Amino acid sequence: FAKFIIIATLVTKPLVTISANVRRHRCHKASKKASIFFKKKVKKLWFIGVNFEFLHIKKTVEISPQLLNIEVFDPKKAKLIAQEKGIEKAIEYFLDIIQQAKILSLQKDQVIATKDLVISEKDLVISEKEALIAKFERMLFGQKAEKYIHHPAEQLRIDFGGEMTSEYIKAIEEIINKKRLEAKKKENVGPKSSKRIALPTHLEVVETLIQPEGDLSEMVFAKNESSDFLEYQSAKYFIHRIIRPIYAPKTKEGSFAVAVVPDSVFKKSKVGVGMVAHLLYSKFVMHLPIYRLLKEMIRQKIPTNSSTIYNWTKLGINRLKILYEYQLRKIINHKYLQINETTLKVIESDKKGACHLGYFWVFHDPITGSTLFKYEQGRGEYPEALLRNFSGYLQTDGYVGYVNLARSEKITHLACWAHALRKFEEALLNHKAKAEIALKLIQELYYIERQAKEAEFDANQIKALRIQKALPVYNLIGKWISQNLNETLPKSPIGKAIRYAFDRWDELGNYLLDGNLKIDNNLVENAIRPVAIGRKNYLFAGTHESAQRNAIMYTFMSDCKKHNVNPQTWLKYALEKIPSTNMNSLEDMLPQNFKNLDGVFKGLL
Repeated sequence: FAKFIIIATLVTKPLVTISANVRRHRCHKASKKASIFFKKKVKKLWFIGVNFEFLHIKKTVEISPQLLNIEVFDPKKAKLIAQEKGIEKAIEYFLDIIQQAKILSLQKDQVIATKDLVISEKDLVISEKEALIAKFERMLFGQKAEKYIHHPAEQLRIDFGGEMTSEYIKAIEEIINKKRLEAKKKENVGPKSSKRIALPTHLEVVETLIQPEGDLSEMVFAKNESSDFLEYQSAKYFIHRIIRPIYAPKTKEGSFAVAVVPDSVFKKSKVGVGMVAHLLYSKFVMHLPIYRLLKEMIRQKIPTNSSTIYNWTKLGINRLKILYEYQLRKIINHKYLQINETTLKVIESDKKGACHLGYFWVFHDPITGSTLFKYEQGRGEYPEALLRNFSGYLQTDGYVGYVNLARSEKITHLACWAHALRKFEEALLNHKAKAEIALKLIQELYYIERQAKEAEFDANQIKALRIQKALPVYNLIGKWISQNLNETLPKSPIGKAIRYAFDRWDELGNYLLDGNLKIDNNLVENAIRPVAIGRKNYLFAGTHESAQRNAIMYTFMSDCKKHNVNPQTWLKYALEKIPSTNMNSLEDMLPQNFKNLDGVFKGLL
């Protein structure tokens, strides 16, 4: 259409010339008016064509040619080019301007596409930050339990991901509906009524008799009305004086007779075993820093200082070292271990003005309930060096440092379902529909474990139950993960959760191999919790040696907790008996065997 307008305009050139000649020769006025009218109409047609094409260009690029820094189409210039160089050149001039606009339009589209990509990447980063903020908010203000609680009011569309067979979809729907029904039942159950706790029967009873006032001479005793209350009498410090009479021979010949100093006495120190046991219990079970223990002693008018208390605790831990070495040699020969690690700041550092970040490596045997803490200055190849001769089942979290251990032919690596569950729980805000499906399926695995625990099944029965009920659910989760793996953004929380489970899929299923194996790593994580509480109070260790002494104490305090042994009672017993115990009797000194000693446990408690 634009080309037609240009040609039509250029054709008017001889008409305009004829119109001028008519005026020159003073022809009829009607001819003049007709010529002027025709010229105006052609010009109007020209500008309509130009404006139409310009609007087309403007619509294409969405900005004016001036902003695009291109030449604006000039009708007069096009007409001049047509007169001087021919109509073809005028058409080329017009088409060049259109071509420039189209090129710049394509460039603009590329810029827009690039900006859209940048915006999408920034949106992804924002979603990651929002998910991280939500995670921290839950850590600070939310529930600490990891158990996923479904709210029945929020009935979400079931998102199965890619193409799945009707059988798989039906199986997943059955599990989802089952979990929703269980959640509704729990909502309808009212709170349990609180019952008054019965007082323990093993405590000493101190009686106080209160007679009624007034004259009782005309009354006969009927019965006693008694009320029991649990009371507390604060612990007391006292001086334990050991007296050893010295006897001399009457004949004044020979040596003197005197009793031997008990082995339990700390040489060159005035602190007793009970006091050391109390200090160790206060610091590593009650998590009291040294300076708080010092203040308590000052309130009791006992002159001392923090360095003295520190040396007393050091004496006690050094005495426990031989038992710790025995525990170390014993636990690395077990056939099933769970491993985890946690940090500890140490003042002794190569960097001036900065603390060194050391690590507690924690090894736990779920079968025997034994735990071992070991301090190392880093996080590199330490577990691999310690367990180079280990063979059996090894359960860890997703830390890449365990990869080399898992490659050994002697080791069967188990992953942790609790870590996989946490990943999907963090993705609830990002993609609730998909995350809810995964959480309910994983929850079904834990429900099967709870059934086995409540029924008190042995290892063979647990394995049979898992093969019958857990294996089909495990396969359903695997099918769902494989279908959704490529349908989610890799860097989104739901994408990371699916990728985490996919990369460790075989390891997540290895717990089905033996009924003694656990579904997750929570037992060793529970053993680490006292360290986290203690860190908030004493903040750091002074040296690497003191950090290892802390590891010794956490080893035995964790075992006491696991086997329901009074830590302070065991500490006093162990500190007294270790000096006179031979190597063959060290097994009896461990907390798990302490309560089995005839008469010792009841007597000390």
